[in-house]
Amino acid sequence: MKTVKINGTTYTVKKAEPYFNGKTSIFDLYDRPSTTKVAIFREWQEKLNSIYWLIGNSCTFSIYWDVIDENGVKHDVRITHANNYILN
Repeated sequence: MKTVKINGTTYTVKKAEPYFNGKTSIFDLYDRPSTTKVAIFREWQEKLNSIYWLIGNSCTFSIYWDVIDENGVKHDVRITHANNYILN
């Protein structure tokens, strides 16, 4: 599998489109998120540019965001509990 490193984070290349559902905060996804979920979300929020969509269940969540590389190019990414994907 091909990988790409952007700003120190490694992403696996995946052919997919970003999604948009209006949920852009961990508090949009969960009424009372755990402190662990909030900490993970905030950690990614500092690394990434803008949120498109959050999906999740009681155990995990995925983030669709974009990240800007060292050359100023924007890339759509999907962050899951197990993998970081670059979508374009």
